[in-house]
Amino acid sequence: MKRLAGAPLGLKALHPNALLPNDTVYGLAAYEQSQDSEHARKVAARLRAGQVSINYPEWDTFAPFGGYKQSANGREYADWAIHDFLEIKTVVGYGT
Repeated sequence: MKRLAGAPLGLKALHPNALLPNDTVYGLAAYEQSQDSEHARKVAARLRAGQVSINYPEWDTFAPFGGYKQSANGREYADWAIHDFLEIKTVVGYGT
């Protein structure tokens, strides 16, 4: 296969529809099927979705879940969800 124009070296040519989900205003999740795991990981890295599943793995309750773009930017599950409820305080000059 030819290298995708403008793609990093080593990334094979993609099917014309491989990155079509990036053209939507949503980005909650994407699913990818591939026999080439390395290629699938490279494509997954380029997809603008909050979660990308390669070859339908089992559900991972420790993996954060949430979207990009208009699918929201928050995360659910595991310790990622608690960050929405935390507030950070900085105390300067406490030692003086």
